Amino acid sequence: MKRVLDFTVANINHPESFRETLLEPLAVMGIELSEIGKNSAQSAFDHFVHRFYELYDIHKYEQYPEAKKLDQLDKKIDSLWKVVAEENRPDLEVMQDLEKALLKAQDGLRSMKRHRDENPKSDTVYPPGVVMLCQHLILYWDDWMRNFKVKHKPGASVKSYFYQIDNQMTFELQKHLLEGVDVNNNPGGAFIQRAFFNYWGIEFTTAQMKNLILKAWESKPTKDELKIKPHIPLDAWMSYQKINMDQVVEEEVHGNFKLHQFDPSNEYMKALQDTVDNLRKWREEKDKK
Repeated sequence: MKRVLDFTVANINHPESFRETLLEPLAVMGIELSEIGKNSAQSAFDHFVHRFYELYDIHKYEQYPEAKKLDQLDKKIDSLWKVVAEENRPDLEVMQDLEKALLKAQDGLRSMKRHRDENPKSDTVYPPGVVMLCQHLILYWDDWMRNFKVKHKPGASVKSYFYQIDNQMTFELQKHLLEGVDVNNNPGGAFIQRAFFNYWGIEFTTAQMKNLILKAWESKPTKDELKIKPHIPLDAWMSYQKINMDQVVEEEVHGNFKLHQFDPSNEYMKALQDTVDNLRKWREEKDKK
């Protein structure tokens, strides 16, 4: 994991970032959205990014320095603290503040050291927040594949890709395969890699991306964590399917369709449910006659 940028939600409302991150991988799977669909999908994804930033700091568990480096820093701080402590007096406020700051810094370093000792190295390369974000993105991609009926196509699964480095390849091609997930062979993996880079400023190599996806696959987000999972906007799906709301209601009544998977607003769901209930009652009364 390489932190290459230092920003928060910098690429929200940037159509080009969204096009590269999601629209291009979707196009590989044959999903071409209308302008309305693109705008709705971007707005929904931007909302997810913003909420995730509000609730989780995935950089909180960034990879710490090596244990050897931490030990060296600890010794240097300890040596400096002894010098300051010898010169410290009750009437020297600056020296007292410096001594406190050094002790606090030393506690922080030792806490880092304990974390490295207690956790395997993979947890610092793929920390909990990063794995959880990857889980959300996997589920989001799977929603697109399932609802747009392309789940059976090659490349639909984010686990389906592989990369092979051949010694006969040019250095430039080998480097390209290692750095970027091939969007044509694994559009889902490319989507996740690009989302991390474009929206969170984190760069993963192809090999790291494969390991991260496999690690994220081992467990599922909790119910609370899933509350902010990104959803496909309903109008983007309806526009693609070329159907109207009446047809959606008809499918809902027959049990062929579950509208809640698109996470519309509570008000919208209530209005729809009232419509569905009224239609059911009308049909029941009609059947009785």
